[in-house]
Amino acid sequence: VLRRHAAATRGRTGPEQSQGVRDRAVAALREVAIADPERRWAAYPFELSGGMCQRVMIAIALACRPALLIADEPTTGLDVTTQAAVMDLISGLARERQMATLFITHDLALAAEYCDRIVVMHAGHVVEIAPTAQLFAHPRHPYTARLIATTPDAGSDLRSLAAIPGYLPDLRRSDLPACRFLERCERTEAACGE
Repeated sequence: VLRRHAAATRGRTGPEQSQGVRDRAVAALREVAIADPERRWAAYPFELSGGMCQRVMIAIALACRPALLIADEPTTGLDVTTQAAVMDLISGLARERQMATLFITHDLALAAEYCDRIVVMHAGHVVEIAPTAQLFAHPRHPYTARLIATTPDAGSDLRSLAAIPGYLPDLRRSDLPACRFLERCERTEAACGE
């Protein structure tokens, strides 16, 4: 990544030259709190824990100092403690670098904790965009309301969680309605299909 996108060199050829690839890679690992980055920079993935692999991927994504980070399910497969550490790391680096972050997730609770604004999508369409607090307090689209109702919290049990009935529409159909939640919705109106 550094060689290709940041014009880094393999070694130093003079004080005016960019820092060497190895030094920059180690520095990137240090920024994401990898223990002993000098030793870990040449490690194979199987030699690292899941959380460390996620941190390495974040280091790679941030190595060239992007203005926008797209984090697609960055915590999948991680335990809750490691998940929080990775999200704290991403949000801290985003603030420090003044970097915009697009966080893609199926975990509404995680989005509620770390996002300023949420875009809810259903079957490839945006159904609602709102500031996080507003979205959870007053969801406007029925799909958003159903998603929130299916999200467990500390005081809920399995019986209190509402399932979303029906199935996703077949996206190969040529006659898809304007709102793809139409066939699963209890608040259908004539305008929904137009």
